Amino acid sequence: MACAGFILLAQAKTGSTWLMSMLSSHPDVHAAHTSGTWNHELFSPYTQNSVPNSWNSSAVRTNIMANVFSNARHNGELLGFKALYCDGGVSFYCGLKDAFPQPAELDAIAAAGLCILHLTRRNRVAQAISRQGAMARQKTYNITPSAANHCRPPKCAGRNSSFLLPYPERLPNQLRQQVGEHEAIAKRLAEHENLRSMHIVYEELTECFKAPLRFLGVRSNVTLSAQFLKDHTARPSELLDNFDAVAHALASTEFMSDLTRLESGLDMKTSSTAKVLDC
Repeated sequence: MACAGFILLAQAKTGSTWLMSMLSSHPDVHAAHTSGTWNHELFSPYTQNSVPNSWNSSAVRTNIMANVFSNARHNGELLGFKALYCDGGVSFYCGLKDAFPQPAELDAIAAAGLCILHLTRRNRVAQAISRQGAMARQKTYNITPSAANHCRPPKCAGRNSSFLLPYPERLPNQLRQQVGEHEAIAKRLAEHENLRSMHIVYEELTECFKAPLRFLGVRSNVTLSAQFLKDHTARPSELLDNFDAVAHALASTEFMSDLTRLESGLDMKTSSTAKVLDC
């Protein structure tokens, strides 16, 4: 059964903007990623400055969702939005009092025939560095979180300027918390009897896009192209002013292999196009 619409559910800095941009280039998909209230960050705290405080309420979000997806096609195209989450609302990117998604919201999604793409990033150290880099650009250049995502010279120094990753000794536990958040959401999705969801890994998507397109019920014999390309060329030792302290903090943990892959030049580059014919 084809999806009536979809929601991309992801933590911040997992490649979700890139993914939405790729999906939006599909001729049969309208993956909203424009500014304004009805944008791809439908339930993100980024939008809270422009919407009523009641946006924090799960009941209000559920009602909004029912209205938005009452006609889940946009000019004949499959309609999709992005929702950032943090289970418990405890990290920097989460300010919602009712952590998304609540059970009533999942019920509404399932009842509308919508599907969920649940995105994660295998390299958690890359996710942490990307997040801190965006925060550093935001503070240095006094720009919004969204602008920090796409900041380029000459407006700012770009994505490969160096910065500090604060409190490196806390990093392992922060990464474990991210993993726990992801696993809690994955369990919640898997246990919902009527909800169609698919778990996808960012690093795998950069190689092949066919599986999520088939899941959504749209053509997979197309070539996609991303409007937003976040190309990281600097290694952690070049990006982080306190790289030695970060490496020391991760040395005896399960995340050291992530740092090693990044330092070796792996898990860094994002493609601006994806051919999905023969993968």
